[in-house]
Amino acid sequence: MAPAAALAVCLTVVELPLFVESPGRARSVLPLIDVDGTSTYESEGRFLLTTVNIGRPNAFEALSAWIDPEADVIPEGAVIPPGQSEEEYERASRSQMDQSKVAAVAVALELLTDYPDEHGEGVIVQDVLPGTPADGRLFPGDLITDVNGTTLADLGQLREAITTAAAGGPLRLEVRPLEGGATSTVEVRPTLVEGVDRPVIGIVTVANFPFDVDIQSGTIGGPSAGLAWALGMIERLTPEDLTGGRAVAVTGTVDLEGQVGPIGGVRMKVIGAEEAGAEVFVLPREHLAAARTAADEIELIPVGSVEEAVGSLEGASSP
Repeated sequence: MAPAAALAVCLTVVELPLFVESPGRARSVLPLIDVDGTSTYESEGRFLLTTVNIGRPNAFEALSAWIDPEADVIPEGAVIPPGQSEEEYERASRSQMDQSKVAAVAVALELLTDYPDEHGEGVIVQDVLPGTPADGRLFPGDLITDVNGTTLADLGQLREAITTAAAGGPLRLEVRPLEGGATSTVEVRPTLVEGVDRPVIGIVTVANFPFDVDIQSGTIGGPSAGLAWALGMIERLTPEDLTGGRAVAVTGTVDLEGQVGPIGGVRMKVIGAEEAGAEVFVLPREHLAAARTAADEIELIPVGSVEEAVGSLEGASSP
């Protein structure tokens, strides 16, 4: 093989420690949210969940991306944390998506209803702390239905069971996925951890929702859809139309306090939102400057909380 041909083959097949970001498909949020057990409403407009395509390039693809204004080349460490494999990264990404869905629904219900005072039976796992008894046994999006053979009514009952079990052995939990599936038995042994004055199993929990909510996130991973899920949930449960009949793109993480946090790939998401026909883009406040570098005609609405996002959209859609 000639040296030039061999070099071309190497440049084509050898992967670099880089990733290329490009605009992903914007997906309509409301068809992905199914609510059963309470009144729901349709919208004249659309909420669009923005995504980013991320892939490993060869040398030719990296060069092409470097000169493409609608792509970014980023180091591997900016995507996959050092010491983490791609498989571990993918699992973590799916877990972050499950965390975001639980937090988004909980925040939306707190804004609209008497939740968590009004809730269903059981307790939902929102997060699992690494290195604790629950790590690898429980997962975000799990619904704990029974504890030690007794139907679990609320968070208080679970805390009491953890404290009681600490002196007597493992805690036996009946668990199933929140969005449906088979029930399994999980045993965890509560333990004391530094900085906490009572035994724990290492989970962050919320009360079960008062009605069934099924969010179909598909293959989308990561935490940045939280704000889109929260606004979509609010739109589903209220007769008022937050979109004002427009296509509204959304990105931003959401925690259990309703605060909106930073995300990655904001430039690519703005480009993707405009390509999808969005008229408005709701995004975390800290990304406004970066978003402006990619925005053409789209209106940018920076926010710091779910409540602020709702207020901004209500004001923008008022006659």
